[in-house]
Amino acid sequence: MSQIAASFLRRCFAPEETIAILLRRPDAPAPTQRVVRLEQVLETRYMAWLCYENQHGRSNIYVAANPLRPGSRKRTKECIASVRHLYLDIDEDGDARLAALRASELVPPPTSILSTSSGKYQVLWHVEGFDFAQQEQTLKLLAIGFGADIACTDCTRVLLFPVFLNRKYGPPLKVTVE
Repeated sequence: MSQIAASFLRRCFAPEETIAILLRRPDAPAPTQRVVRLEQVLETRYMAWLCYENQHGRSNIYVAANPLRPGSRKRTKECIASVRHLYLDIDEDGDARLAALRASELVPPPTSILSTSSGKYQVLWHVEGFDFAQQEQTLKLLAIGFGADIACTDCTRVLLFPVFLNRKYGPPLKVTVE
């Protein structure tokens, strides 16, 4: 299980980058966030902790879509180091909207597609050279064009972490990545 998660992180982030991991429990007053270097998350002990929290602590596990500046303690816009991904959150009529996106000649093929639950997807494109304003404007246009969630266009967005259970809806389903 942790090999798929580690492979996903290595494709999304460069060595030594700072990333944010978020654990959200339905019964907790606030989520738990950890801002750590990529190598720390890839350690067996850290992955085991995330697995335990997902299985026994009933936490949903998220990862930020963009790396943070070294030394950051928060996941605010000022702490984002660079725009690394464009992403769409498709929650309604997901299979049809994903098929339309795949058939479109207006966008390149996605880098990753996360299946977060039945008919719900998070679509990612690895990008370079975008600033925050370009990212947010592009995300709004993509969301409108493909029927994704228009509210999910900020650079501080977190995504469900592949291989862990999505406990947001019942019954819990494993998040998969393509």
